[in-house]
Amino acid sequence: MKKLAFIPIILCILVFLIQPALANSIKGWGWNYYGQATPPAGNNFTAVAAGYEHSLALKSDGSIVGWGWNGYGQATPPAGNNFIAVAAGGGHSLALKSDGSIVGWGWNYYGQATPPAGNNFIAVAAGGELNGTSIGGGHSLALKSDGSIVGWGYNYDGEATPPAGNNFIAIAAGWQHSLALKSDGSIVGWGWNYYGQATPPAGNNFIAVAAGGRHSLALKSDGSIVGWGWNYCGEATPPAGNNFIAIAAGAFHSLALKSDGSIVGWGWNYYGEATPPAGNNFIAVAAGGRHSLALQLAKYSDGTGAPTNPYKISTVSDWNDLMNTSSDWDKHFILIADINLQGIALKPVGSSDIPFIGVFVGNSHIIRNAYINSPADDDIGLFGYVDTGGQIRNLGVKDVNMTGRYDVGGIIGSNGGDITTCYVTGAVVSRDWFVGGLLGLNYGNVNACYAAVVVTGESFVGGLAGGNDEGSISACYATGTVSGRDFVGGLVGYNGGSVSGSFWDTESSGQPTSAGGTGKTTAEMKMLSTFTSAGWDFAEIWGIGENQTYPYLRTEPAGDLNHDKKVDFEDFAIFASHWLSGE
Repeated sequence: MKKLAFIPIILCILVFLIQPALANSIKGWGWNYYGQATPPAGNNFTAVAAGYEHSLALKSDGSIVGWGWNGYGQATPPAGNNFIAVAAGGGHSLALKSDGSIVGWGWNYYGQATPPAGNNFIAVAAGGELNGTSIGGGHSLALKSDGSIVGWGYNYDGEATPPAGNNFIAIAAGWQHSLALKSDGSIVGWGWNYYGQATPPAGNNFIAVAAGGRHSLALKSDGSIVGWGWNYCGEATPPAGNNFIAIAAGAFHSLALKSDGSIVGWGWNYYGEATPPAGNNFIAVAAGGRHSLALQLAKYSDGTGAPTNPYKISTVSDWNDLMNTSSDWDKHFILIADINLQGIALKPVGSSDIPFIGVFVGNSHIIRNAYINSPADDDIGLFGYVDTGGQIRNLGVKDVNMTGRYDVGGIIGSNGGDITTCYVTGAVVSRDWFVGGLLGLNYGNVNACYAAVVVTGESFVGGLAGGNDEGSISACYATGTVSGRDFVGGLVGYNGGSVSGSFWDTESSGQPTSAGGTGKTTAEMKMLSTFTSAGWDFAEIWGIGENQTYPYLRTEPAGDLNHDKKVDFEDFAIFASHWLSGE
């Protein structure tokens, strides 16, 4: 048997899924000696269960994964993808299959991992303890479709002998006691009761139960929690409030999920098990011996945010998650589909308080119809503030409409990072200083980008950048109409840095001058030689329709003359019109 210091335990929590159809990731915290608080990566989980030193998770394909201590095989689930629920005890595990049968594995000295035959079960619960220097005890419960309960395994205190009846709707197994919720909203308890843990409060307004090491919890219909039993560490004294929607009880700590998706913890916290992570996108909790788990609603289409596995952005919902999750603004992202943000209430990603310092790869996709109207606010753009270390590359942004006060741009308000191979079309307005088609104020690096944006402002107004303050701009161009009062330029309004190999259209912009760059006529802007003489790369980065189009990024298909990522009749019409006019 396994040698460890004495501590009684748990448990099992059957995790009820709040949104089982959605993809979710897992967070773990607390004691992690055996890796029990380090869940596998991925966003394909639908349920979690925490035993004493092992953990289980159910995946969206119906298979199970386990991790943590595996001395009795309790963290090695059976193969298959027909499982619908999991439960983890002291040293054994249970799973409910889609056909209503149960399988068990792990420590089985008392038969706790040998469930009864049958296919009429709808829920499972696993208990157990760490008694002295070895795993001891261990009982299991199952709820049947007729509302009755069966129990098996260790039964010294009657914990595996449930009451008769068929009016039960939920079950929970603790160290050596058990609980059940009845259809009338009342609770019954049985088993070891030295600390009163098996004597629930009266009433019929309960909607969930949880059994810990020597304490118990219940969730009431008004959203409040009650606790009873052993309370030395405060584990049976839940926080006040009526905004809770789920509960979990560990050996000596407790957790609750709030209606806003955040988690609170209380009780024993030596290993941090009662200190849940911040956030409000959690949908389920599980409490083990000295560790905790939570199911977190997947914020993005896939990925972990790591450089080798960036978060994948493919929907408006994904963009909303990025926009509203500032804690992710240092992560890696990749756009895997075009997104239309029309009609979406937007705010910038990144601010001067919490800048975007992650990496966003557009992957040659397009974000369309981004609209932000914040005339009293600064740092307005799809990305409000990109600071040192931040990167945006290979991104197309079409038909933007941005209005702000200071530092306003079509893609970035203020930039201290690295922006490469990006383009933008649309309109940008500043009520004051530093407004540009691509970005408002640059103190970072901008390379191989272009803007075809109508830019309107007061001071420091540019077709590409309103201001370049000790930053670098290279191999870029602008073609949009630019208007303002002071420090207005076809490419850059103010330049205190470096601008090299960059151009603007003096005719389409209406601006004969710029604080940086070289002005060219529309005809010259459509000539390959204009740009090759400045060292532009037309082998890998740029393309051009000689005498017909402005340069385009090779992320766009060859022949895509209107830059909509398609080659179709509209492109042919553009070509024909140029050909007929002799251009």
